Order: sequence, then structure tokens, then C-alpha cells
Amino acid sequence: MTLIIKDVTVIDGTGGVPRAGMDVLIADGRFADIRPSSTDASSTAAGEPELDGRSGYLLPGLWESHTHLRDYGASLPEPDRFAHLQHVLAGYLAEGVTSVCDLGGMPELSPKLRDASKADPAVASLFTSEAVFTGIDGWPVTGLVGHRSGVMEVGSADDAAQYLHGLSLDEVDYVKCMFDGKPGGGQRLPRPALEMIIAAAHEAGKKVLVHIATGADMREAVLAGADCIEHSPCPA
Repeated sequence: MTLIIKDVTVIDGTGGVPRAGMDVLIADGRFADIRPSSTDASSTAAGEPELDGRSGYLLPGLWESHTHLRDYGASLPEPDRFAHLQHVLAGYLAEGVTSVCDLGGMPELSPKLRDASKADPAVASLFTSEAVFTGIDGWPVTGLVGHRSGVMEVGSADDAAQYLHGLSLDEVDYVKCMFDGKPGGGQRLPRPALEMIIAAAHEAGKKVLVHIATGADMREAVLAGADCIEHSPCPA
């Protein structure tokens, strides 16, 4: 199956100059050709479907790199959450966001929702972590009484080793660590534990996203091997 998107400005994501007035040929689900737009009907094969780009922009799918889907569904009755979050992912796709990274969702739903998103072309693809580490009483469970599921509280490298022993990193998309030294917060994840978690994740071929609060957190996380820093540091 083929499709021609006519008369668009192409931004290909490589850093090159935007190309205005282009036709884009899609064949068998892949971009097959980008060429100057033509009004000559003979340049289009008979019966080849066309989409009028109306001089708009054509660019790669956008990437939501940090969201918390629990904020969209936690207040709903449990039986309604899955369908609602699928609707949220469909809304992302409708706005051009093709991939969504959930950095702290609902552990009871995330794997099922992620797997369903991969099989449904009408929603954005979801990437999740069921492996979230923090310090003892650290962010985001500082002072929280009651339900603290989905977060592993680590006070030492030995604690980290025990959690890692019982965790299948093959089943997660990435690992998240809370390395939050904000004054007045709970205990920060110890750096030796952070280093151990990052080493184990890298050995399993997974990246580690590290939530930080201060400039010191950021510098230490980078030195420990973090693949991505989440948030900007608070002013000193």
C-alpha cells in the first residue's frame, strides 16, 4: 500500500534545513521518497491515494519523555482506569506524540497498558518502569503513611543488591532512581547503591533515568553513570 503526502515542509529530525514544498511517498509503511511537490497529475500513479498537506509541516513523531499516568487515572474507580488511560494514550497520538515514557505510573496497570499500546496502532506506544528506587523514606514517599507500593526504599548497597536479586530487569523498559538530596526530604538514595543499580541495569542493557533535586545530586548522578537526568536542580 502506498500514500503520497503532498505539499509539506519536511523536518526530518537530523538537524538539516527544513525543506518546503515537498511530496513524501510512503510505501508499505515506510518513507520511500521525498521529492519536490508537483501539480502534474502524471507524476502520481493512477489510483495512488494522496493526502493534501496544505503547506503544513511533516516531522517525526514527538516523544513525551516524562509523564505520570497515575495523575490521569488514580482518582477514578479501579475498573475504569485502564480504559481511561487507553483514551489518554489515544489523545497523545492524535496530537502527534507517538511515544510516551511513564516515570511513575500505577504498577498494577503499567505492564498491561504498555503491552496493549504496542498492539494498538490507534494509541501512542507506552514505555514504563516497574523498577523505581529511592532512599529510606525518600521522595516520593517521604512521610507517606500507608500505601507505598511501586517504590523500593534502599538504605545501602546491600539493600540494592537484595532488590536487584528479586527483580527481572528484562521485563522493564528502563530503571528510575530517586537521587533527591532536597533539604528537609527523606534519606537520599546512597551513592554506592545508585552505582550498583546503574551497573546492574547497564549489564541488562537498560538505561537509568535519575530524578535529582540539587546541583550536587546532578553531578554525582552523572559521575555514577546516569543515562538521563530528570528535572533541573533547585537553585543553591
